[in-house]
This record gives sequence, C-alpha cells and structure tokens, in this order.
Amino acid sequence: MTTENLITIKNLKKTHIKGKQALNIFHDLNMHIQTGNFIAIMGPSGSGKTTMLNMLGGIDKPTSGEIYFKEDRIDNLSENELTQFRAMHVGFIFQFYNLMPMLTAYNNVELPLLLTDLSKEDKIKKIKTALEIVNLSDRESHYPRELSGGQMQRVAIARAIVSNPDILLCDEPTGDLDRETANEILGVLKLLNEELNKTIIMVTHDPEAARYSKLTLHLDKGEFNQKELS
Repeated sequence: MTTENLITIKNLKKTHIKGKQALNIFHDLNMHIQTGNFIAIMGPSGSGKTTMLNMLGGIDKPTSGEIYFKEDRIDNLSENELTQFRAMHVGFIFQFYNLMPMLTAYNNVELPLLLTDLSKEDKIKKIKTALEIVNLSDRESHYPRELSGGQMQRVAIARAIVSNPDILLCDEPTGDLDRETANEILGVLKLLNEELNKTIIMVTHDPEAARYSKLTLHLDKGEFNQKELS
C-alpha cells in the first residue's frame, strides 16, 4: 500500500531575533511526514520542538521556506485562511489541557464544532462518539474541576478529534501526569493512530512516551536525527 506525504517541508528556515542577535533555529530543513505516522520529537530545551509544532499547525510561520499540507502550501496563507485550515485539518493537544473551566466535558468537546455548519443532530453524534472513543461517555456532564488530570486530558483529546482532523499535534501531552496515567493517555493516542489512522506529531521529553511512537526524531541544532521504533 502506498502512503502519501501529508506534510512536506522544503528549505525551512526559522530565525528568532533577540536584541541585536539573530538566532537560527532551523536552516534549510527538508522533511516529509507520511499519512498515518506517529512521530515523537525529542531534544534539549530551546531546540525548537514547540516552534516546529506551531509551524506545522499554522500558528507560527517560517522565516523562509515552504510548508505543504498534501498539495497545498500553508505557510503563505492569511490568518483567516489558517484559522479555517486548522479547523478542518488539525487537532491540538496540550500539556495543561486548556479546557474551559466553566464548561462541561461535553461542551468543551463541542467547541471546535461551533465554527461548522453541522446540524445539531450531527454535532451531538460527533461529540458523543469522541467521548466514547476516550472512554468518558459517563463524564460528559462533569466540569474540569470534577475530573482527574487523566480525565481532563482525555476530554482534551476528544476535543481534538471531534472534527475528524487529519493530524494531531501534541505538545508534551503527558508532561503533567503520573506514569500510570501517562501510559493510559499514550495508549489512547496509539489507538487513534493504529485504529483510526490518525497522523500524530508529539513533542515530548519523556523517552517512555516516545516508545509509543513509530518514529522518534531527535532535534538538536536545527537538525533531526531519526530512530525507527519497532
């Protein structure tokens, strides 16, 4: 079976200006991310891991170079076009969940669908399916303060997948969890990858978390070294 490239990066350069000093994070970086891959990005603090994630999700833009999603170039899109791109194709999962405390689990998961033209019935079906996938159907009326850290992250995952995005971008998704809970969350991500063919890019400092991926990329001095995982 042929696997297509979901994301293609060409001659990517990212420079941060600090005072009078220019800090090059990436310089002429080229890479392909295939549909259905599960990639862990590791590297020292300040190496550009989160910057890379933000550029893939259209939150940040490269200084130069090109980023393609399938056949479409995204680095030169307007802010309105990027908002639409993210709503249609990208799900984000963060270390500290980023849930709205005044909303129930159900309503937190609903948020990405508010930008869509789906019928009420279709929205309900998608929300309940997402909560079922993360095994939280019995917690849909609970507020974040009534949930454990692991349950809150499951809500965040349900929110990320409710619009059926092509790619999940995860920034230290288990960094605030104990080992047992972290493994449960990683198991959910692995299920999404293997059963639903979701492409996942995960930034992590945790070697144990990286073991759940298919490919680990070590980022240092603007370059990737990779290791396939069995």
